[in-house]
Amino acid sequence: MTPAATEAATATPVIAGTPEPCRNDAEFEADLTVPDDAQYLPGQTFVKKWSVRNTGTCDWGPGYRLVFVTGEPLTASPGVAAQTEFALYPARAGAPAVWEIPMRAPDASGVYTGRWQARDPQGELFGDFVFVKIEVIPLPTPAP
Repeated sequence: MTPAATEAATATPVIAGTPEPCRNDAEFEADLTVPDDAQYLPGQTFVKKWSVRNTGTCDWGPGYRLVFVTGEPLTASPGVAAQTEFALYPARAGAPAVWEIPMRAPDASGVYTGRWQARDPQGELFGDFVFVKIEVIPLPTPAP
């Protein structure tokens, strides 16, 4: 009897590639404070908070910012220019986060809207916009 030939097992080489870069994304979940069309007196201060979720694959850390995009930033104080960016609260991929901005109603009556969006350390905007929409009502006139 002739012995059967056996095949030598060979390992399939694994080629290490460059890992794919992570992807930034953010999803708006809810307004936590200041509902749309909230009314404020001229110069009244408030804090706007949004609940968001990091729906990307990148963790948010140093260098991630919440930046003003369009409308009225509502962050100016008398004699002080409006602040148009704030540090993002750190959040791991998939985790919830709260974005918050201290704001001030303008001195003139009217309806004001400001839109904000996340920005990564490379300067790229990403994710859902968040916005604030308020109405500034005139101060009551004292009765004569």
